[in-house]
Amino acid sequence: QELAEQMLKNKRGAIVALDPSTGEILALASAPTINPNDFLDSKLRNKLINDSISRPTYDRALQGSYPPGSTFKLMTALAGMQMGTMSEETTYVCKHGFRYGRMKIGCHCGMYFTPQGLEHAIGKSCNNYFSEAYRDIVRKDPNDYSVGMNQWAAIMNSFGLGKFMGTDLPVGSKGLIPTSEFYDNRFGEGVWNPYRIIFNGMGQGDVNTTPLQMANFVAAIGNKGFFYTPHIVRQIDGKSIKDSTYTTKKHTLVDPKHFDIILRGMHNVFTMGTGRGFAVRDFEQLGKTGTAQNSQGQDHSLFVLLAPADKPKIAIAAIIENGHYGATWAGPMTSLV
Repeated sequence: QELAEQMLKNKRGAIVALDPSTGEILALASAPTINPNDFLDSKLRNKLINDSISRPTYDRALQGSYPPGSTFKLMTALAGMQMGTMSEETTYVCKHGFRYGRMKIGCHCGMYFTPQGLEHAIGKSCNNYFSEAYRDIVRKDPNDYSVGMNQWAAIMNSFGLGKFMGTDLPVGSKGLIPTSEFYDNRFGEGVWNPYRIIFNGMGQGDVNTTPLQMANFVAAIGNKGFFYTPHIVRQIDGKSIKDSTYTTKKHTLVDPKHFDIILRGMHNVFTMGTGRGFAVRDFEQLGKTGTAQNSQGQDHSLFVLLAPADKPKIAIAAIIENGHYGATWAGPMTSLV
């Protein structure tokens, strides 16, 4: 906790760390932070409350709702495999990005005009791979896009995304996982198609998650399909908590057999991808970089991490607002935690 707070000094962002085996919150840091004594001074109090840029009274770890960027590609792949729209063997051909008509989403995976598999696509964060995977998810039923859309949303919800998680903390945000009804209301029934919402597959578009939710879905990946509701209270008066909300496994809708290839892809991030510069020697790490585009300025830097690889004891998510690439700030910070 102390290290996370120190690294967030003079920044806007959050770091969350969980124990995947229990759901216990190991670190929950948000920045900028405040000294409660400042509320005793009316001038300082008003200044804090009216600061619409830094928003120091806003807990970004729990309330901040951000596009998860490329960290979300892990979830896209899991949903595709569970829904049967792709498999571990599925390959897509990246043509320097995803193209449809005049639309182009650039990519820097380095593997162009040749079939690319899932493990490599995670390691190199291929934008085309997960755009095509998401397109196939939405058009699972070519005659009714709501079928694939809502099945995808239900899988996301089962990881605690798009809904309140029921933690023992006083505030929180649901984030956003869109459904077919969401797009019927926005575009009109029967008007929208996979290409109008393609950015969701890369964790952009309309998908929003909190840092706590990000840490939790990574914990669920480490557990191969289940998680415990995150909580900060371990004992009361020396007695372990017995509330089933925090002691019962929450199973996702994804079959455990689909997680191994995701974990191997996350390992590639540290051997062939953007995490090579901050890999540690003492144990193997699994991770995923994210760079979330921000219409208000510089992109946000994100990273999710599991360690050690053989039996994860910690799941971490970090976001640094306007921090540019995920490997620039968020990645090294999660590795240090």
